[in-house]
Amino acid sequence: MKFSLLSSKTFFSLTMVLSIVFIVWGDVILPKPLSLYSRNTRQKLEHTLIGLFPNIDAEATRPSRKREQKIQEFEREADPSPNQN
Repeated sequence: MKFSLLSSKTFFSLTMVLSIVFIVWGDVILPKPLSLYSRNTRQKLEHTLIGLFPNIDAEATRPSRKREQKIQEFEREADPSPNQN
């Protein structure tokens, strides 16, 4: 007869929920030594996740940027400035 308080699926789910609670709210809820561990863990995870994605220059990756520059050049050529005679 197999006696088990928690199935493996329930144990895994409970462990994941407790881990997320520890990381997200541990520094607010837990006493001092554990709250520091929670904060440090969250900061390390944030730095790791940020490090996975390279910095992307949003201006350089806009496909319409060249089109907008051409339109501005055309408008400058079409509209004579008031300084010109």
